[in-house]
Amino acid sequence: MYMRRNCDFFAIAAFFVAKRAEIHTILTFLRIVKCGIFMKKISITALLPMKAHSERVPNKNIRNFSGRPLYHHILETLSKSSYIKEIRINTDSDVISTDAPKLFKKVKIINRPNELCGDFVSMNTIIAYDVSKSDDEYFLQTHSTNPLLTTKTIDEAIEKFFSSSDIHDSLFSVTRLQSRIYDEHGGALNHNPQELIRTQDLSPLYEENSNIFIFSKESFYNNDKKRIGITPFLFEVDKRESIDIDTEDEFIIAESLKHISFSPKNPLCTSQYPIVSIIIRTFNEGHHIGGVLECVFSQNTNRHFEVIIVDSGSTDKTLGIVQEYPVKIVHIKPEDFSFGYSLNKGIEVAGGEYVVLLSAHCYPMNDSWLDEIIEPFEDARIAAVYGKQRGNHVTKFSEHQLLKKMFPESSCMQTDIPFCNNANTAIRRSLWEELPYDEELTGLEDLAWAEKMQKRGHTIYYTISAGIFHIHEESWERVFIRYKREAIALKRIFPETNFSFLDFLLLFTFNTALDYCRALVFERKLKHIWEIPSFRYMQYWGTYKGYTFKNSLTNEVKKYFYHYRPFIKT
Repeated sequence: MYMRRNCDFFAIAAFFVAKRAEIHTILTFLRIVKCGIFMKKISITALLPMKAHSERVPNKNIRNFSGRPLYHHILETLSKSSYIKEIRINTDSDVISTDAPKLFKKVKIINRPNELCGDFVSMNTIIAYDVSKSDDEYFLQTHSTNPLLTTKTIDEAIEKFFSSSDIHDSLFSVTRLQSRIYDEHGGALNHNPQELIRTQDLSPLYEENSNIFIFSKESFYNNDKKRIGITPFLFEVDKRESIDIDTEDEFIIAESLKHISFSPKNPLCTSQYPIVSIIIRTFNEGHHIGGVLECVFSQNTNRHFEVIIVDSGSTDKTLGIVQEYPVKIVHIKPEDFSFGYSLNKGIEVAGGEYVVLLSAHCYPMNDSWLDEIIEPFEDARIAAVYGKQRGNHVTKFSEHQLLKKMFPESSCMQTDIPFCNNANTAIRRSLWEELPYDEELTGLEDLAWAEKMQKRGHTIYYTISAGIFHIHEESWERVFIRYKREAIALKRIFPETNFSFLDFLLLFTFNTALDYCRALVFERKLKHIWEIPSFRYMQYWGTYKGYTFKNSLTNEVKKYFYHYRPFIKT
């Protein structure tokens, strides 16, 4: 009887143990499902404080880091997180507040009040200001000085915070330390010097690394307005990813780590030794240059590059704008200007193996533009690469047709056609050293250089992948002048060519009629009824007058020809 009761007892106990395990399994499963459903509903606001002034690393936030402004890297990382619905930037920088919302859709600017500006304002005070301006419940705070932080790490931190929110009221990121640590008096803090065990066997310590802070509005106010709550979760981040830039040395180290991490095939270099130099000529380009530079510094590339501005006496806001970016500025006198001269002056101070030439009113179409225009140089025969050009809504109808004809929708290698266009071109610097641009030409210095390169056995490559939007906002007089000076240059490059009055009549009549037909086919109406003949007349009459030009190029003639004079609309 005793044995039977014992057996019954153990059977019943076994049953309950099994049942308990089953229930635990079910509850675990339900918890996972619930967590998964909850994760899909997570919505969190990112707080990103950025000040204009930086004491130890001047202009740190907008300084060129691996090809674009430092703050772009963390904004891109945050933007890719599906959990983050909005990025609030608290800043006193005009550059950041103007440009960040244009480039990153999730960004909202909070203009920092004067009482919160300065080097000695507590970060918790700034965060308290941001939280008070928001109706949101959950916040993630990070810094622009964490450029190596990844979206994957941020998402994992968010998931960890919400899945453990019943235990932890906040989360902050840490770096594991397993080293022998001493105080200032030589006292051992985390080990016994008499028993030198291996450092990997030491109990780890954790250093706050300022990468990630996650908290709720409730925990923030319950803990006297502090981002780290009473029961925080310590979220470990890989040491290489967690680097926080606070000194010049850290800036260089982080940039080198970025290069090693994402481009192991490239030789180690820093921005002081760029692979690519981008040359942009300016004169009164205040309307465009800021947008163009934003496109340039937003390139998604592993190639280190520099930007060089060659300015020929701008009197508008051009120089004020470019000085807010990490660029070199070369000044030339307006009376010394020619297209070849300005480019040569820019390339003289360039440090890149490749030189990209970009007009100040040309906007790269995408963030792969730089890589696409440099990639063809893997073929050693190529001397220059030029990219596709298109207009926008202000471009004249006939010029749209010209751009489509000159820059077709298929890439090709050019061995005998000496065409190139320095509004969007890359060249090998080594070949430029052998043959600089012709400084006497009134235009088409690119075509002349390409023609000579082809005679030396090199080729020119056209790529549709490195496209730009070329924005010409010209009066009819400027259209005429452009084609006149280019015709003067073309006659000098190819003296055997000619353009007669009959050529003018035939080409003007034929292309005007053709444009009308195109307008009817593509738009089904003639809204360009006056614009089409006006453009074609200025184009071909300017060409005719350029071919018949007999005068010498005096300074007065140069004033008339070149865009740096007040004929152009600014």
